[in-house]
Amino acid sequence: MGTILILTFIFNFNGARYLIITPDEYRPILEELSNWKNEKGIKSYIATLSQTGHTADSIKNFIVNAYNSWPIKPEFILLAGAPNFIPAYNRIDDYYGDISGNYLIEIPVGRLPFRNFTQCSTMVRKILAYEKGEIFREDTSFILKLTTIVREDNPPDPYYQADARYIRNLLLENGFILTESLLNLSGHNANDIINSMNDGRAFLVYRGQGVGNWWSPFNLNVAQANNINKLPIVISATCQTMTLAPNESMLGEAFMRYGSPNALKGALAFLGTTTSGSNISQQRGTYARAFFDAIFNKKIYQLGLIHQRAKYVLDSIFHNQTRYQEWNFYGCPEMPIWTQIPRRLIIECETIVNLEPQSYRVRIKDSITQMPLDKVLVSLIMDSTVYLVDSTNSLGEVVFNFSPPHIGNFKVSAYIHNYFVKKKDCQVIPGNIPYLVFHNIFINDYPHGNGDGQINPGEEIWGYLRVRNIGEAPAERVKGVLRSNGVLILDSLLDFGNILPNDSSSAYCRFFVPQNCTAYQQLPFQLFLKDTFNNQWRITFSLITYAGKLKLISLFVNDSFGNNNHQIGRNEGIRLIPKISNIGNSFLRTVRIKIIVQNYLNVIDSLINIYQLNSRETIFNSQYYFSLTSPPYLPSNFPINLKFYLWGSGETYSIFDSSFFSLISENLGNSEPVGPDNYGYYAYDDIDTLTGRAPTYSWYEIAQIGRLIPEISDHDAAVITLPLPFRFKYYGRYYDSLSICSNGFLAMGRTDYRFGNNGPIPDTSGPGAMIAPFWDDLNTNESANLGYGSIYEYYDSSQKVYIVEFYQVAHHRRANIRETFQVLFFDPRYYQTITGDGEIVFQYYFVADPTSLTLGIENEEENDGIQYLYNTNYHPNAAMLTSRRAIKFTTNPPIYQQPYLTIINITFSDSLGNNNHIIEPNERILLTCEIKNLGDRTAFNTLGKLITFDQQVLIIDSLKNFGDIPSGQTARNPSPFIFMPLSPLIDSTLDFALLLNCENYSIIIPFYLTAGYQSPINEKMVIKRLKAINFNKKELNIFNPLGQKVKKEKIKRGIYFIKENNKKKKFIILL
Repeated sequence: MGTILILTFIFNFNGARYLIITPDEYRPILEELSNWKNEKGIKSYIATLSQTGHTADSIKNFIVNAYNSWPIKPEFILLAGAPNFIPAYNRIDDYYGDISGNYLIEIPVGRLPFRNFTQCSTMVRKILAYEKGEIFREDTSFILKLTTIVREDNPPDPYYQADARYIRNLLLENGFILTESLLNLSGHNANDIINSMNDGRAFLVYRGQGVGNWWSPFNLNVAQANNINKLPIVISATCQTMTLAPNESMLGEAFMRYGSPNALKGALAFLGTTTSGSNISQQRGTYARAFFDAIFNKKIYQLGLIHQRAKYVLDSIFHNQTRYQEWNFYGCPEMPIWTQIPRRLIIECETIVNLEPQSYRVRIKDSITQMPLDKVLVSLIMDSTVYLVDSTNSLGEVVFNFSPPHIGNFKVSAYIHNYFVKKKDCQVIPGNIPYLVFHNIFINDYPHGNGDGQINPGEEIWGYLRVRNIGEAPAERVKGVLRSNGVLILDSLLDFGNILPNDSSSAYCRFFVPQNCTAYQQLPFQLFLKDTFNNQWRITFSLITYAGKLKLISLFVNDSFGNNNHQIGRNEGIRLIPKISNIGNSFLRTVRIKIIVQNYLNVIDSLINIYQLNSRETIFNSQYYFSLTSPPYLPSNFPINLKFYLWGSGETYSIFDSSFFSLISENLGNSEPVGPDNYGYYAYDDIDTLTGRAPTYSWYEIAQIGRLIPEISDHDAAVITLPLPFRFKYYGRYYDSLSICSNGFLAMGRTDYRFGNNGPIPDTSGPGAMIAPFWDDLNTNESANLGYGSIYEYYDSSQKVYIVEFYQVAHHRRANIRETFQVLFFDPRYYQTITGDGEIVFQYYFVADPTSLTLGIENEEENDGIQYLYNTNYHPNAAMLTSRRAIKFTTNPPIYQQPYLTIINITFSDSLGNNNHIIEPNERILLTCEIKNLGDRTAFNTLGKLITFDQQVLIIDSLKNFGDIPSGQTARNPSPFIFMPLSPLIDSTLDFALLLNCENYSIIIPFYLTAGYQSPINEKMVIKRLKAINFNKKELNIFNPLGQKVKKEKIKRGIYFIKENNKKKKFIILL
């Protein structure tokens, strides 16, 4: 009976307990965390966004599918990335762990809110240092210390101090050596928190008020801490101090992001809420108490399960979905927390085993008592081929049925709570048998390839495959079958003969590489071997594909015919120069790039052709450019979306790719409108007078004549839906009702959303179809939380205007800080726009504190809108929000009344030369330009002048009169421009510009023409393939295949022609 030896195989994926979801580029950093979890016995899997999709729904679908179909179901989910990478759903992460859809999570969800690679590495290092015990190098006592922080109200809150006292007593009963209390009434402040952090704390617990940060005197600057390796877990039992909105930061993010991979500071984990509210102190305290009950009474030690238990207790008492879902979690959900000084384990097992099936026994003991330990999680891992996990019995033993698939190393790990993870390295050896492994392969791609000795797509490869016997017995009459699912095997039966120990043998093979293979692609092969004694081996190996791969790196704006500030401004002729790189591992013979403009710009020259781009070569050359023009009505500071198609060809294959870029138009200051958004809305403020659309501030006081809205005028965080006096079109939808919230926002139609924790626009936080004149935490309830103010409505039937006024509305708990503003809705039947959507005007009678609000509008789907102001972040075109400011939202564009001339077609004729339709040296070329007026005014008496700065060109007839060109019409020069290319031509690109002048308007439009010329290479050349040549000879001339002369110092790997004096030309491949 022979021995079947499987040398390498891909481990069949059957699920994972720990699921990490992250952007593709962060995977290498997260792999260290994933590998560590695997070694602990917690099987882990990383799913990148290219697998899951980038939307909340697609990620959720991936998780649900994993939960329902994987044999090993996810038990923990880590969202590795800030919300701008992995979106939250309405500012909650529970969405991803709620499998059944009843809002209660089946899987605890944690998040690492990093925005860059350094932050990612820092957060991963914090987790690993904590779990591995590296944080205990200087001090272990801090894990038995706690600080509670209470910011007491006046009058005192009935729960704050009681909650803190309960938590301190519970931890003292469970062995903690210090439970410190910080209280504002005792004179403590944020400096005391910093001192506690620096001394080292396992937990920081905050009770009291706060939004964004803990309120004074505990408003904390985390960056002042120097708590290296002494990383606390923070429970922030207050209003919103963490945010799941993109590009927003609060205290929770500051705690998590602080530090560096080499100086771990800040917090290990942060648990807090993402919403604000009133009279919910008891609910917040319930979570905080339940969190510690889960650890010390329920003996739950993994942080995500602790969090899940605390939320469960909260919901079982109050049955409130909002209160349940507002608690979110930054950190690792599987991470076990230390509750005593860590101890050490001993692993007893065989460290060297033979390559054969066996029962493999592992015994675990306590390092001090030497007593066996039960319920220890033991894992046996051998690369990607073996993963065995089990727990020890009462004798401290576990027995694995271990069938090593190949020789090599394997690892045994043991883990139990409050012990350091213990690992032992072991080895599998062949024993007294033959053992064949892949040694190398010699390949040849001639004559059915380009002969460069590399594997390129589209080539037929032949060569010799060599295997080696590393066993202690000979392998006799070895025969094999070669297979692959990546290439077409042409000769699959291989004969290796006899192979002695420590010897090797080769066999002939042949295969074809498909043309769709890509650069750096690993081509998988399987070699099935069998000898005369029926010993069998399955060997896997891979070979790399060499191909080009194009990447558009950047774009340079050459607006030297405009204001030369390297930005796309109004009414400019532009040369857009791409920086293009071949990031592949083989050269490309030809490269083509085409530009597609998606808004505003007009393209004159849309295609660039580049000859030969070598591997790792980057071209950024003013010779290669796209020619464009911009209109006089180009919006200021506006994203201009560009799409590029990239083609490249090797000798046996072609590649195609596309790339998107967005350039921002020139910022013309706050005299320009904000927008348009994707739908077409603009925001004009009262200083945008040059646009012809600026509103005039004209306060319309309705507090005496309007109707008080009682449902929201003496309430905190209240919302009411009222009928509109006319039908209003908004973002293409028609509405008959309007919701008004006391927290400074409105929404078309009906909404129950009423919270003042403002977010950016567009964003899924807040209601759909939102209109936000002053979205902030406001309070009109004069009997609670220092509220003040009233809200009125009024319809002026004569002016066809509906008005909502917020009159002296106070900020939450700041009764003397009051805002007065109003929103005016204009009946679309009487105030018309180009889309039929209604116009809206915000007016501000008095602005007291504009530092923490959202101002703008948003569509129903919450994926489009105008953000005029968010907290203190103004749009570059926005004016400062002050008293007596007016802002109008409309789909009507600015009124500029100017021509906009551009070239839409260029033709030439060489009828005065040899009439072969090729531009050649010393020919007179006739040039005709077709001009179109894309503006909104006639271009009167349009004159055109052909100009060039190209020394290869002589312009003979440069001036032409295009006459009057009405808006939307075209014109051609009545007689041709005439120019002549000069001999010799240095390159084939001839640069021109057309200067167009008419009444009150001018523009210079660059463009280029491609010339042909006689190549010094002719059909009499002798072709040779040379590996080296002496380039130091003075009489040696070098040409590319287009016949262009190449400098010797520019020679790289590629294809060239040479000419030495009058000797024959030779074809060269440089290797």
